[in-house]
Amino acid sequence: MPWPLTAQAQPAGQVRSVAWLGVGRAGPAVALSGIVARGGLREHGWVEGRNLRLGTVWAVGLDDMDAAVRVALATSPDVVVTQEFMAIGPLMTYGPNVRELYRSLARYTDRILRGAKPADLPVEVPAKVYLAINLKTAKALGLESPARLLTRADEVIE
Repeated sequence: MPWPLTAQAQPAGQVRSVAWLGVGRAGPAVALSGIVARGGLREHGWVEGRNLRLGTVWAVGLDDMDAAVRVALATSPDVVVTQEFMAIGPLMTYGPNVRELYRSLARYTDRILRGAKPADLPVEVPAKVYLAINLKTAKALGLESPARLLTRADEVIE
C-alpha cells in the first residue's frame, strides 16, 4: 500500500513520540481505539515506525497510575494521551462518539507535533453522541428499559 501523500511530505529523519497512557484492562475496545487513533494519525501523515513512535502504558487501576506515568514519561514523549475506563457493566453510557473522539485526538496530536502550543488550540465540542444500554445490568438491578429508549440506542447489550 503506498504511503499517504501527507506522510511523504514529513521531514525525513524526524521521529516524534506519543505516549498512550490508560487505566483498566487493555481489551478489544482499547485495541479498537488504538486502531482508530493510529488511522487518524496516519491521515495526518504520522506513520508509526517511519516518523512516529507510539508507546502504550496501562495501569491496572488508579492505584498503579503513578508508576504508569513514570514509565510513560521515561521515554520523553512529545505528547502524552491519557484514557480512563468506566467500570465494567454500567447500566447505560451516553456521551461523545468514541471513534470521533479519537479522530479529534489525532488532529490535536498532529497539530502539537507540528509545533502548535496546546493552550492555543481551540476547544472542540463533540458533534456525535453514542447511547449504549446494558440489559444484563438493568435486569440485575430489577429495572426495565422503555422500548422507545431501546430503539434510540446505538447499542443494546443483552
